[in-house]
Amino acid sequence: MRRILSLLVGLGIGVVGGFCQVQDRSSVLDRALDQRALQSLLSRESGADQVRGVPMEGAIDPHRYVLGPSDVLFVGLWGPVTASHTVTVTPEGTLIIPNVGEAQVLHAKLADAKKEITSMVKRRYPSSEVTVTLLRPRSFLVSLRGSVSKPGQYTATGADRVEKILIEGAEAVYPNTTYTIPAIKSPDGTPYSRESLRPPAILRPERFASATSTRNIRLIRKNGDTLRVDLMKFPTTGDDRFNPFLLDGDIILVPNRNLGRNSVAISGAVNSIGEYEYVEGDRLTDVIALAGGLLSTADPANVILSRPGPGGQILEETAYDMREIVAGSTADPLLRRGDRVLVKESSSVFNRFEVMVTGEVQFPGVYPISAGETRLTKVVQSAGGVTDRALLSGSVILRKAGKIKSDDEDYLPLELELLRSLRTHQLTMADSTLFLLGLRVGRHPVVVDFRKLIAEGDSSRDVILQKDDIIYLASNRHAVLVDGQVAQAGYLPYIPGADYLHYVLMAGGFSEFAETDEVRVIKNGTKEWIEPEKTTIESGDQIWIPKQPRREFVYYMTLVRDVASILGAVGTLIILAIQVSK
Repeated sequence: MRRILSLLVGLGIGVVGGFCQVQDRSSVLDRALDQRALQSLLSRESGADQVRGVPMEGAIDPHRYVLGPSDVLFVGLWGPVTASHTVTVTPEGTLIIPNVGEAQVLHAKLADAKKEITSMVKRRYPSSEVTVTLLRPRSFLVSLRGSVSKPGQYTATGADRVEKILIEGAEAVYPNTTYTIPAIKSPDGTPYSRESLRPPAILRPERFASATSTRNIRLIRKNGDTLRVDLMKFPTTGDDRFNPFLLDGDIILVPNRNLGRNSVAISGAVNSIGEYEYVEGDRLTDVIALAGGLLSTADPANVILSRPGPGGQILEETAYDMREIVAGSTADPLLRRGDRVLVKESSSVFNRFEVMVTGEVQFPGVYPISAGETRLTKVVQSAGGVTDRALLSGSVILRKAGKIKSDDEDYLPLELELLRSLRTHQLTMADSTLFLLGLRVGRHPVVVDFRKLIAEGDSSRDVILQKDDIIYLASNRHAVLVDGQVAQAGYLPYIPGADYLHYVLMAGGFSEFAETDEVRVIKNGTKEWIEPEKTTIESGDQIWIPKQPRREFVYYMTLVRDVASILGAVGTLIILAIQVSK
């Protein structure tokens, strides 16, 4: 009887303990349902903090991610039975779930694997909710071969694309600069629907080594499948086929790139003109997308495809209307190696004829003009007229230098322009330097006397403005600048009628090393250097006092020697002349 009673007591204690354990699990479930408790559970039991150390381009898409050995998953149960497990895919590609069984997940998409695992767990625990999450992508080795600076094996994850390995192995550089690419639009402003003509808003231009292909890269899978990687087309289409995610054992083969033998070129009204590597199957819309799409000034109805022949002659030249290609009424032509595409500007595009007015006017800004008609006084009037602070003698019009090409934004390279301009010159070093600076600035003043035109109303001084002229109305500071070898250089109040010596005395007089015979007055308007006795000091003028040149003893010895040589030569000539005359 005692044994029976002891057994009954033991069973009772076990039931109570089990009930308490159920209650404890219920409380655990309540805490787990709290978001903070759930995050703490994941961090403590699954090592989720390690996930943050894996760099990824964004959230993993479970419908594209392929599972393999060493992937780490979290399996959680919520309900009458609460449990959580961190499980790792085995080298054989299976997932061992405690108390449930073994699931085959090798090469399975994450979404499919989650369905299979959930189904298995639900069969064992039908009343519990099941959560399956990828915690950490696996790492594996891939091989990089071909025309790269660092061939070999590289560590990758299932969240990495081919591009990542190429950047490491080919030492390619992507700048931080981003480029906005406008979509092709019809004349009424409505965008076309063809996706291949509407690249993403942001494009990172590739800058691989010139000998490295970016469009004919091959990706060889472990099962023998071969994919073509096109890093130029991927940013414009977003299609994963052109930059796929990596798998265990992948081999990346990078061929050489030879634009001389395998390219197509595009020019005209596109965002990025130039030569692009050719890929078999490229069409007209593809090269336009590679070039960043059409500019807003492009004429989509006037795209010319030229096909050169072996001797340099043009075999074919066909005009295409991109609107018809987009609509499907005209076939998108296939390209060949060496083809050239020209996208012409729209005939409705007009040049903006504007000038800038700045300085002492009532309303500074940009004002429209009529080509070959609008005069200076009309624009000044449109700007509200000059203010009381204007210094007409110091005002100026600056005009762009003449263009070599017809396009307003294209100049002949500075080196070639300098060569053409100085081919037969006889300038001094200082003159050559000044001439070169003038070429670099690219603007020259227009000869106009603002004082006679505006203050005195002399219409003969009213010049016709040109596109992009800059009209600057100087400010009258009622001051004269004294600079150089004086005791206190700087601005001094302007005194009408005062000569340059008056301003020099106001500045403390000449310094010890002043070259008093070489003083010059720099006129504010023309910037002409004039001897002070030949001009009147005006407001805004500058008085420049140079420094006496410092002479070394050798200089004076050389001077004495030269003078003695000249005197000796003259004396010899005099003696010869006397002897001849006898």
